[in-house]
Amino acid sequence: MAQALLRYNDERRWLRRAPERIGHLFPRLIDQAEYHRRLRTLAPQMFAAAMWLARAIPTRHEQLRLVDGTPVPCGASRTQM
Repeated sequence: MAQALLRYNDERRWLRRAPERIGHLFPRLIDQAEYHRRLRTLAPQMFAAAMWLARAIPTRHEQLRLVDGTPVPCGASRTQM
């Protein structure tokens, strides 16, 4: 949540900056390797939660739609010559 609120859309940058931004709030912050290990471990539960939300929210007949707000960089690709 703090990552999104502080507008860090890159996990590497966030994990590098987290100790100085929120380190005073937590006795220990995890490093990048531990972050990815936990993320891989939780992937099935995160997928199940997303699927439950998709099934539980009837978006076909509603005016309100649930969308993912993940920022995606655009125009970052380079063409090779």
